[in-house]
Amino acid sequence: MIEAFWDVYEYDDFDECRRMYREDFMFCTASLYLHPNPSSIIWNKIQEYSQHPRHFDRRTKEVGKCFPLSFMQSKNISNIMEARLKTEAWEKYKLNSSVEVMECLSTIRSNMDVCRMNGIADVLFICCMVAIILMVILATAQDKIKSFFM
Repeated sequence: MIEAFWDVYEYDDFDECRRMYREDFMFCTASLYLHPNPSSIIWNKIQEYSQHPRHFDRRTKEVGKCFPLSFMQSKNISNIMEARLKTEAWEKYKLNSSVEVMECLSTIRSNMDVCRMNGIADVLFICCMVAIILMVILATAQDKIKSFFM
């Protein structure tokens, strides 16, 4: 079956990436597109399978890869991802491919996103708590005023 040799997506474990390269990681996602090769048995099976309306298109694959950030500093991530994924596609399936890098997340950006999310969550929590406390104080004051005049 096609699923056995061509998944719709293949991601490295993001949490494992963060553990391995604590202060020094880059995680990138990309789309890998297989190029048609009518003489390839694998391509013909993938093509036939992908054209069925109940199946996912196996001619493309979404991929997520983990890299140490220090490894990436002197190199272009797009070129590295493209070379690595093209090589893997050729080694596994003997099919040419092209790659489109979608997004990369590094240690720096990841930490900024966490700080930003924590900041927003903290502000929302404080606003909710202040609103609840004010409502309790107002309700108590209103009850005291009503009982005083009765």
